[in-house]
Parts: sequence; C-alpha cells; structure tokens
Amino acid sequence: MAKSKIYGRNLRIAFLTKFIYDVIMNFTQQSFIVLFSIAIVMFFKTLFLSLVAPVLAILVAFYLMLSKRKRNENLNFFILTSLILILVTSTGEMSSPFFFLLYLLIFGIAFIFDPRVVFVFTIGLLTLFFPKALETDLTRNLILLFLFILLSPLAFFAGVAYQAKNQKLKIKMQNHNLKSKIKTHSKTFFLLLATCYLLLVTVPTAQGQTMSNKNYILKTEGLDTASNVATSEDKPQSTVGKKESVVSGGVNFKVKAGFENIAPNLPFSVSLSADLADFGNLTPTNPIVRTIDLSVYSLSTFGYSVVASENNPLTDDESSIPDTTCDDGACNEQSSGLWTNALSFGFGYRCDNLIGIDCERSFSNSNFYKSFANTSNSQNPQSVMAGIGSKSKSIRLSYKANISGTQGKGIYNNIITYIAIPNF
Repeated sequence: MAKSKIYGRNLRIAFLTKFIYDVIMNFTQQSFIVLFSIAIVMFFKTLFLSLVAPVLAILVAFYLMLSKRKRNENLNFFILTSLILILVTSTGEMSSPFFFLLYLLIFGIAFIFDPRVVFVFTIGLLTLFFPKALETDLTRNLILLFLFILLSPLAFFAGVAYQAKNQKLKIKMQNHNLKSKIKTHSKTFFLLLATCYLLLVTVPTAQGQTMSNKNYILKTEGLDTASNVATSEDKPQSTVGKKESVVSGGVNFKVKAGFENIAPNLPFSVSLSADLADFGNLTPTNPIVRTIDLSVYSLSTFGYSVVASENNPLTDDESSIPDTTCDDGACNEQSSGLWTNALSFGFGYRCDNLIGIDCERSFSNSNFYKSFANTSNSQNPQSVMAGIGSKSKSIRLSYKANISGTQGKGIYNNIITYIAIPNF
C-alpha cells in the first residue's frame, strides 16, 4: 500500500515537471522563431531591393510545398512572419500599405503560439522600426509604434481565451474540419499577398530624391542631370533642364521652366562706390563708421561669391590699430560678434543688404561685426557675400574704427582687397 502511494506521488511530480519543461521550451523555441524572422529582415534591408522579390517568391513556394505535407506549425509560421516582414520593409516600411498586416500578425501569434510570445514579437518590431520612425513624420510614426504596445496585451488575453477554447475543441471531431478550413484560407491569403506584391514590384514607379540631416529634409520628384536632351516618345526618358527659358500656362496660371535667357558674352563685373574710406581724426572711445557700397553685375546663372582680406591691420610707421575682437573678445575673421561698447577698440566691418539678400549670414543681426582676414598672418580671404540668379546685387560695407587713449598719433592705413568669383 505504501509503495502504491509513493508511485502515484512520483508520477504526479514527473507529470508536473514535464509540463513545466514543455511550457518553457515551447516559449523559448517560439520566441526564437519570431526573433530570427526579424533578424533576417534586418539583414535583407542592407541588400539591394532587387533581391527581395526572389526571396519572397522562395518563401511562398516553401510555404505552399509544406502545406501539402504534414503540417510543421513552427516552420510554417516562421515563413509567414518572414514573408509579411519582408513585404512591409520592401514597400516603404512605416509608410507601407501593408503595415496593417503586422497588427493582424500579433493576434495570429497569440492564437497559434504561446500567447506570451506576443510581447517578445512586439519588442522585436519596435527595435526594427524605431530608427526609421525618427526620420520623417515623427508624430505619425510614434502612433503606429504605440499601437503595437497597445495591442500586445489585448492579443495576449485573446490568445489565452482562444487556446483554452481550442483545447476543448480538440476533444471533438469538429476540430479536424476547422483545421482544414484554416489551411484552405491560409493558401488563398498567401496567394493573394504574393500577387499584390508582384504587382507592386513589376509596375514602374517614379521615385524622388530625399536629402536630409538633423536640421532639414528636402524632397524632390526629379533631378536635373543634363540639358537639351530630347526624346521622340510620349513618356519621359530623363528629367533634364533646358538651356532656354520656356513659359507656358493656361487661363489662370503660368509655368516658367529652364534657365533664364542670359547672353553668354555679358561680362561679369564688380564695382565699389569709392576707393578710399577716410576716418579723419580719431578720438579715444569715439567710434567712427564709414560706408562703401559694393555691387556685382551680370551674375552667372550658377551663382557667385565675393571674398575679402586686408594686407595688414591699420598701421603707421611705429604702431597699429588692432583688428577688433568685438564686445565679447571672441569675434574674428570667421565669426561675427556684437560691437556696441565704446571701450571695445579696433578695426572691423559689417555687411548690410541693399539689393538682394546676399550678405554673409553672420551679419543678419544688427551691430554684429567681423575683422578682415589678415594675409600677413597667412589668413585666408573670407566670404562677404554670395548668391545665385541673374539680377544685379548690391551691399553696403560699414568700416568701423575705435581707438583707446593710449593709441599713438599717426596716419594709419591698410589695403582691403575684394575678389568676385563667378561659378560655372
């Protein structure tokens, strides 16, 4: 009698141990399957898109062949998961028209696998798509990812309820008919999915270029790569610009394309309103400002720039007036700074737009000055103005000098050189 009790207790312990082992192993194995599917997709994202269509076709073929044999649930679901993930990532990722399939896939995992695998799959999806979500339309993409988190517990509880009910149905004969229907619908679903994808791959699409960094995103629908290229066919062969200006339109609009008509023999030129800036007598802590206008004419279609430098600071035979470092002591030939303090000494300049907006951007704030690049110290000439277009441009240069009470008497001078450079 004692032996019978011990045998029964050992049998229950063995059954409980085997049950716990099966649950843990199933969860581990099924989690590995979904994570391996995501890893494969992350790998294929780095390859050319042309490789995706053959991979998709191979996965569909494998699935159809395996469906005809004894069903291997884990392998079939691995192919299903990989198929949907590749379809989504190869058709725009977050903007893919098939992105909604991932939400359905979460419920599919809960119904077929251990419902806890849903949370593993959700973490994998967030890892896969989160870097892409930060690139464009951040608010929309974060909402799409948040839906994964929101649906995961719903899918988990739905999966628990479904599998509990399904466990009872396995006792009945109707279970066989249910599996047959699911199998038939699955084949139809995958054939439809593959057909939609192949249609997307084979239909020609027009794609634009996207340029971006952390400060901007530029999207264009075409890139002018040549000029004066003609085609006799109705469909476009290349996106190219025209040498001549073309104006077309309708009742309420006009469209102007191509480059403006600019005669190639017009000389590009630059002029100063005066060759000399005379500060007169300088007195300590009394800043003096003199202005000269600079104009450029017959601009190149491709743009231009004007750079400036000085041969040395304002100098006489014995001493010199140093180049300004502005109020904060930090401005130089490259960086501008505020200069309003009468106790900030030196020589510097600023630029103000008269015609156009071509002054160097660091002068956009009023009373911001720079020092000239000093060629005697091997400093490179710095840009004063730059732009593009065919219209003439003009700026006003303000030279400012301020001396201290210890500055020696003398006649101070230097030479400022401006170089105008057209682009071709």
